[in-house]
Amino acid sequence: MIRIFALAVLIGLALGFAGSATAQRPGDGQAPRFQVDPWWPRPPVKLYPAEMAVAVRRLRDMAVTARRDPATIAISFKGPLRFHDGAGRDRTPLTGSAAQIAEDLSAYAAAGVEHFVLDFSVGSVPEMLDVLERTMADVKPRVRG
Repeated sequence: MIRIFALAVLIGLALGFAGSATAQRPGDGQAPRFQVDPWWPRPPVKLYPAEMAVAVRRLRDMAVTARRDPATIAISFKGPLRFHDGAGRDRTPLTGSAAQIAEDLSAYAAAGVEHFVLDFSVGSVPEMLDVLERTMADVKPRVRG
């Protein structure tokens, strides 16, 4: 299952991306343990899907060499999402029409990405909500993977 998050939702989790973390369920006093160990390539926007696929394969091979189960490493991708209807073929990933952005997300998913952190940096909260709503209504249903 592919997960799509808005960057603002994950700000509080950013520190946990460095390795293991402990989570506590609010109110019940129990602290279940889980591993937060994603790989988040930098710089993300310059990494096109085909390059991401090569990087993911390399990371998984390195995990096996280190006697680590590659399935324990969640592959994440962070990038700015910009709607620009009429964008041509020579465009940055995650920029363009809803259909183009969905194709980009699908290509990244095929490359091994399991989690997306999308940056909806716009000028105002109402604009951010519009972009978020458009993403959920027009992009997410088209994403394969």
